[in-house]
Amino acid sequence: MPDNYIYVAMFLILTKLALNSLLAMLNARRSLREAGGIASATSSVQIHICN
Repeated sequence: MPDNYIYVAMFLILTKLALNSLLAMLNARRSLREAGGIASATSSVQIHICN
């Protein structure tokens, strides 16, 4: 393995794949939130306390 640079190519491909997956996840958050797929961090929570 030290005689060839195939590991450099694999590293570059895996890095691009991981970055693309991260960006796709971040881009999907808004559409999922609007569709009601996930709870929004800014959604209001109501707590009723009975005395």
